[in-house]
Amino acid sequence: MTGSSNTNTNVPGKIVPDGGWGWVIVFSSFMIHFIMDGITYAMAEIYLEPMLEKFQLNRGYVSAIFSILPAVTLGAGPIATVFTNMYGCRIVTIVGACLASLGFFLSRWWVNIYYYYITIGITGGIGFGLIYAPALISVGYYFERKRSLAVGIAIPLPQEHSEQRRAQLRLRKEAKQQAARVVEQAANTDEQQTKLLTNRERLDK
Repeated sequence: MTGSSNTNTNVPGKIVPDGGWGWVIVFSSFMIHFIMDGITYAMAEIYLEPMLEKFQLNRGYVSAIFSILPAVTLGAGPIATVFTNMYGCRIVTIVGACLASLGFFLSRWWVNIYYYYITIGITGGIGFGLIYAPALISVGYYFERKRSLAVGIAIPLPQEHSEQRRAQLRLRKEAKQQAARVVEQAANTDEQQTKLLTNRERLDK
């Protein structure tokens, strides 16, 4: 298809606006990615340490919660695509939002670690997967010549802050660990010096 015809290659014969209401769809897709990426990338940074302290579980068991979530989200893509072709972007997105909300709401009750795997990881992940695919597909329905620009606005912008935030938190954590090691070394040095002074005083006596 040539750009001058302004015809959507996804739906043969369908004329697309390449703007107008399509930018509302781009903004909606942007907000979907903004919220989903914020939850996915920030949960581990916010909740991992408190959960380790409260429940006294192995780090691997707890961190698996936050690994299952994005894995199931991406794994649900083929299913979400089939449902989108059958029922449309809007219905699939609404169902996914309700399912993800249900999963996160049920996670407020602590039963055991496997309960979190099901509520946050699997239920929330499937819900996110049903949201993620239509958010991408819907942009393609409204743009042909400007599709690259529209997708570029809808996806990378919300992800950039999350990546920066993760890098900042990682650097901050490393700085705190380095400072703790320095303080510990200084304390050990002071303790050794105190012992040496005590021994010298005893020898002098």
